[in-house]
Amino acid sequence: MKTIEINKKMVIDVVELLIPILVAWILFSQIIMIAVVQSGSMEPTLMTGNTVFYNRLAYKNNAPQRGDVVIMWSDETNCLLGKRIIGVGGDKVEFIDGQVVINGHFTDESQYLANDIETNCNKVFNVPEGCYLMLGDNRENSLDARFWQNPYIPFENIKGRYMGQIDFSIQYDILHNY
Repeated sequence: MKTIEINKKMVIDVVELLIPILVAWILFSQIIMIAVVQSGSMEPTLMTGNTVFYNRLAYKNNAPQRGDVVIMWSDETNCLLGKRIIGVGGDKVEFIDGQVVINGHFTDESQYLANDIETNCNKVFNVPEGCYLMLGDNRENSLDARFWQNPYIPFENIKGRYMGQIDFSIQYDILHNY
């Protein structure tokens, strides 16, 4: 009788341990992506060293929109990058006097760029359907689509939409001090 009670307690202990682990695994492998900002290409929106949270489910039923900050896989750099969507499939994106012009209209980027920031480029981009054109918010110091050999990111390479960030990372705040 005592053995049955011990085994029952052990099973309950194992289940109580495994359930939170399983929930955390599902949460972070299927719903939320966490990344540490490695460069200043998205400053001041994403600050270097901050821990950023992305929603992996954001585009299951909705298409990415111009202006969204996303985490995407870059075949060219062979890593994940946080960037802002500037152009969507069918857009013609060009740059006139340091401003972004989409389909012949000057774009208002005042929500995320200071007025004195210029987006300099002498290329014109015709974004293919199913693809996106990405730029960093730190336009004067960002390695983005303006400089990539293949500037268009296919939908399947977008891994999540920005949710928020905290001014902390294990990599920068803890490991860097030791």
